[in-house]
Amino acid sequence: MTGTIGGGTDMRLKYEGRCCTDCLCMLANGECGTDDESERQDARMRRYLGDDLIHAVANCADDCAEEFSWRHCEACGSTLGGERHGFAVLTE
Repeated sequence: MTGTIGGGTDMRLKYEGRCCTDCLCMLANGECGTDDESERQDARMRRYLGDDLIHAVANCADDCAEEFSWRHCEACGSTLGGERHGFAVLTE
């Protein structure tokens, strides 16, 4: 899968994963709650995804929510149970 975004950069899919609701909010909106909560979540995602975080995007349809899952979050590593949503990491 390839596509052009923003200033005309061709991007390809590097990998897809499943993330927790907090990570989905960060990827879609750049925040998840208060400023302090958002900073902590951003730090968790940076530790887990590293340089891939700058190319991570929400990849979730309106009805993508899955049932309760204990599967770890592939964007921050959280093992808290909850819904998991799609995200993608792109590369040039």
